[in-house]
Amino acid sequence: MTLKIFGKRPVFKKPIYIVRPYLPPKKDIFKIINKLNASRYLTNHGYYVQKFEEKLQKYIGAKHVILTSSGTIGLQLAFRALDIRDEILMPSFTFVASAHSATWEGLTPVFVDIEPDYFTIDTTNLESRINKKTNAIMGVNIFGNPCNIRRLKEICKRHKLKLIFDSAQALGSLYGDKRVGNFGDLEVFSLHATKIINTLEGGFISTNNTTLSKKIRLMQNFGFKGYDRVVSLGINAKMNELSAAIGLYSLRNIEKNIKDNKENFNRYNALLKDIPGIKTYKIRPGCESNYNYYPIIIHKDFIITRDQLCDIFWKENVITRRYYFPGCHNHPPYNKKHKSHKKLINTDEISNSILCLPCFPDIGDKRLEKIVYIIKKAYKMRNQIRKYYSKNKLKLINPV
Repeated sequence: MTLKIFGKRPVFKKPIYIVRPYLPPKKDIFKIINKLNASRYLTNHGYYVQKFEEKLQKYIGAKHVILTSSGTIGLQLAFRALDIRDEILMPSFTFVASAHSATWEGLTPVFVDIEPDYFTIDTTNLESRINKKTNAIMGVNIFGNPCNIRRLKEICKRHKLKLIFDSAQALGSLYGDKRVGNFGDLEVFSLHATKIINTLEGGFISTNNTTLSKKIRLMQNFGFKGYDRVVSLGINAKMNELSAAIGLYSLRNIEKNIKDNKENFNRYNALLKDIPGIKTYKIRPGCESNYNYYPIIIHKDFIITRDQLCDIFWKENVITRRYYFPGCHNHPPYNKKHKSHKKLINTDEISNSILCLPCFPDIGDKRLEKIVYIIKKAYKMRNQIRKYYSKNKLKLINPV
């Protein structure tokens, strides 16, 4: 086999995406639909929403779980419920929804740098960014990798700041012997189709603060307390019954999904370890990820650039993604308005060299090995590839 850019057929006939949404078996989906058809109860905190919240509480070990229509709306509810104002410190290396949700609520995201090994918020110089306007810190458990939670708790306690975790990608991850979802004032998760389990679209908030939980529940449903009685400001952030039912059935498989993902993660590490210029991803010591993503860093020793390798992959029908490029602080909504981010050296370096490879439970050894083959073949043909791109302009266009 050789590469598509030299006129050969692509390695894969059909596209391989970086994640593959998990869905319950068809027979279970039909059971759900039949039950909903019989009851005609589709929303407003019905059986499936209540049951799913109970199961999530038990799985995570948190006192309270509130399902929402998305992880993004969950973050917005969190900021409101905690009465956060002015500035919030957060990493720039994250999906843009982290920053958008804060900005949408009238906050100013102050972007800070990340640790070069774990890609999570760097606590080393974090306190130097705190000022009179700082109200909160938001850590992002990126790719399922937990932040330095102990250090963040210490900083927030010392400066009397609220602590939030964007745990969109971290359901099932462990910090020490506790599941992510038990830390800070609250944590917000995504149940989008790309996550370890999904509700098609959706999310949830977890907290061990009963007062906060009650406040969020009111806000999530227009401020209603019982029938026809509105006691606070609120919006419609509820999850529907079909989504909750899909999530409830999916949750049964989460431990198997994590186990399979970890096997894929370790296999990638073993196959990629001797390729010059390829740095593999590290999990924080004493922690466990859900291994739902597999990022690599392409250094200059690889000779081929990250974007060239991405283009090669797309031509081979492997839809790799540059998560997260270029970093929130370099997106137009923020790169001119928010100058307080200053230089984010690690963020810029990593976002300019990162590439996420396909990693999902049923990817299988053969497909995974073919993906690694493309990297090895590209490195072997690096001189020809450099000549190819010197003659052919690289223009990355998302093929989906």
